[in-house]
Amino acid sequence: MRILGQAPGSVLWLLAYTEHVRTTLRQEAERHGIAGERLVFAKPIPLPDHLARHRQADLFLDTLPYNAHTTASDALWAGSRC
Repeated sequence: MRILGQAPGSVLWLLAYTEHVRTTLRQEAERHGIAGERLVFAKPIPLPDHLARHRQADLFLDTLPYNAHTTASDALWAGSRC
């Protein structure tokens, strides 16, 4: 949430499978002073389409405790900047 707080106009693009997850994450964002609509949720799609949509992002981040294995590979395959 700190990055969103310091980057006005930015959005956080996430993969979320259920409405419960989307609602909970939006509520948590708002609890931290971030408008819930700044969280954008993507549905799972076939790999070629998933890689293509990476090109829409300006920045790729992965957080601890993860070490960006598959997610970073996807971003690199798509030509995104890591």
